[in-house]
Amino acid sequence: MTTRVPALCPFPEASGPRLGFGHALRTLAVYLGLIGAGSVGVLRLADWLQRTHRLGEHPQWVVIAALVLAQLIASVLTLVWLRARAGTLWSQAALPGYGFRRTTRSWVLRGEVGGLVLAIAAALLGRWLDGGHSTQASLPGPLLATGLRWSLTGIGIVLSPWLEETVFRGALLGALAPALGTLGAVLASTLVFTLLHAFGMHGQFTGLAPIAVLGLFCAWMRVRSGSLAPGIVAHTSYNTLVGLGRLL
Repeated sequence: MTTRVPALCPFPEASGPRLGFGHALRTLAVYLGLIGAGSVGVLRLADWLQRTHRLGEHPQWVVIAALVLAQLIASVLTLVWLRARAGTLWSQAALPGYGFRRTTRSWVLRGEVGGLVLAIAAALLGRWLDGGHSTQASLPGPLLATGLRWSLTGIGIVLSPWLEETVFRGALLGALAPALGTLGAVLASTLVFTLLHAFGMHGQFTGLAPIAVLGLFCAWMRVRSGSLAPGIVAHTSYNTLVGLGRLL
């Protein structure tokens, strides 16, 4: 039995996909621009509207809906942009391909088990290093609302694995492979993946170690299996267990 990662839509094949550091930088710029600007813009606007009492009787639910919608739109636009420029690399198994193709049940199982094991290890490491406190900083002020925390966890489970695996283990890994080789591209893409997660930790960097290991694990599965599917499964399992662990 095989598991298939579907294409987003039937784009025409690009005539000459661009690789190298330039494409890697453009990929990161689009990813950070859409995701970062969308989220920050929504939160800043919501904060202003709340301070001016323009959000009605349930301001937090307006913030939740706006943030989820912004993340969804930004994620779809990023994936569409990458798909439109990937051409034949989109479904190509070998690097510099992105790996949107079939994989076997055994690779899916490895991804699921690996993601769960890494999530448990992250929780144990956090308790050991932080004396039982979370390795992820708490969100300030009105963001402590239960509804928003659940919404952010849902985004991390449903959207983030697809988007981040496509960006980091698909486009970025593929773009860097011709210049750095497979090992160099794996290490470089994992480093960028890890450092970008540091911005949400507010100085509590002990949580970066399991994220780095997750990045290396997903990159290894991408290279060995020829597919993004095992990494998406691993990333989803990891985010699910870690996210629900912080809520419950």
